[in-house]
Amino acid sequence: MLESRCCIDRLKSQPESDVRNLGESHIMPTAKTLSILLLIALVGSSSYWLYHSIDTGISYSYLHNEAAESKRMLRVAVTVNLEVANTESGRAEIVRAESASGSDSFERDGLV
Repeated sequence: MLESRCCIDRLKSQPESDVRNLGESHIMPTAKTLSILLLIALVGSSSYWLYHSIDTGISYSYLHNEAAESKRMLRVAVTVNLEVANTESGRAEIVRAESASGSDSFERDGLV
């Protein structure tokens, strides 16, 4: 009881503005601190969205290139299969069909 009375007497002896500042500093952050935190959040959020946008663009670019390569390989496979299905076609015709479709011929162990 004596201890609380000393604290009350000490607060009464201080000017009113000091008492108000003492109570507010522990409860609510200042406007400057809040502004800094909001600025950090804004920069962090913008950095994340910039990274995400660039990453998505690069991913779509790789996806587009792979789709174009798959389309080209499918065209080669269909052309070569049509030549192979023709019973009169020889090795030279198959190689010519493959090179006409825009790809280099690949031979291994005598097979095209």
